Amino acid sequence: MKIKSLKQTDKERYLIFNKLVHGNQRLEEELDKLLYKNPFSKIEEDCFYIEECNQIISSVVVTKKNQRIGKNKIKVGEFDIVGTHQDYRGKGYCSKLMEYSFKKMKEEGIFLCRLIGIPNFYQQYGFEYAVPAYFYNYVNIDKELIKNCKSEYSVENVSEFSNKLLEKIIEIFDKETAYNFGSEVRSVEYLKYMIEEKALDRDSYWYVVSSGEDLMGYAWIKKEDSQLIIKEVAMRNETAAESLCLKIYEITNDKNYNKVGVRCPLNNSFAKYIYKKGGTFRCNNEIFHGTWGEMYKILDLKNALMGISGLLQERLKESKFNRISANYTIVTEKEIATLEIKEGVIKITDTIGIKVKIPMSVLTSIYTGYKSIEYYKDKIQYLNDEVEEVFKVLFPQGYPYIWTLDINDSLNEITEI
Repeated sequence: MKIKSLKQTDKERYLIFNKLVHGNQRLEEELDKLLYKNPFSKIEEDCFYIEECNQIISSVVVTKKNQRIGKNKIKVGEFDIVGTHQDYRGKGYCSKLMEYSFKKMKEEGIFLCRLIGIPNFYQQYGFEYAVPAYFYNYVNIDKELIKNCKSEYSVENVSEFSNKLLEKIIEIFDKETAYNFGSEVRSVEYLKYMIEEKALDRDSYWYVVSSGEDLMGYAWIKKEDSQLIIKEVAMRNETAAESLCLKIYEITNDKNYNKVGVRCPLNNSFAKYIYKKGGTFRCNNEIFHGTWGEMYKILDLKNALMGISGLLQERLKESKFNRISANYTIVTEKEIATLEIKEGVIKITDTIGIKVKIPMSVLTSIYTGYKSIEYYKDKIQYLNDEVEEVFKVLFPQGYPYIWTLDINDSLNEITEI
């Protein structure tokens, strides 16, 4: 069973294979954007397949994206398209491709990968729910609730993006997503590509909110199934949010829409504002609409801990353990790595210390901040109570995607999946 890298000359038979497997009528267009027209993708490094009789029978696509973990910016491998021809399923082809992809990523120094997929399938490869798919949370707003909004700032439709404008958009985006695990790290070139290839297709509109020369916010709005969906939005203040709401009301009136859906983290500035105006949840902390979810896999324990060592250091510094000296060895099913702490300063080493046994599925969840370590207290083995208290400091619930505004009881209806 030989695993091959896709080449430009394989395009037609690769499209035939994917249409058979996925049945997506727009697949050719999507693959063009993902693999063939994407200047940030290298086909031979990102797409692997297995064939029989010159026919592709199984394939995976892995793209590399820059994401944020705390203050660090790291490269993450993302599985975009995974599939096996129905006549060849159950023979381990997909497993071989996944394992091959993990190996290639580790060789490149990538210690974390993600996907959005069906959990009872991908958990067999070590993926776990680790971050709620917060960009699929919705806050709905009835247009009647925003019709009396005022517009102190100008709101304009944008069809051409200068580098200067893109830099301002990235600045607002970075501030808005600073605490959201796994948020994108954008360059001007990358954002320009994304807008041209994805965000300026049919029924898509970009608006900017300005006060003189100062950019105060932006929004990407799209019509989807006779609905008006705000797919990305960020505002500097409530005045900007209110100004955008008036524009949205005008659009809904013109298009005869009654409701607007905002798809974004619930700690988003605009989502907070329209919730105050009477917006309602559509997905109460749902991992993903239906059975899908955003999942992560840690490929290398030691490097993964090094990736958040600065964050761990900050947490320790603000606690009563800020001058502690001890070695704590995290033990998963297959790997170990040690938090070597001297006078409150953390290093990640191979030194064996006090062992703390944590299943990788649990570690993945607390690593991203989706759950606190205390949530899994019955699944973790500590030597004593003090060790447990130290780890509670190091791995608190960092789940920032739901805001903490005390507005009304509907926030209490949020349930965990």
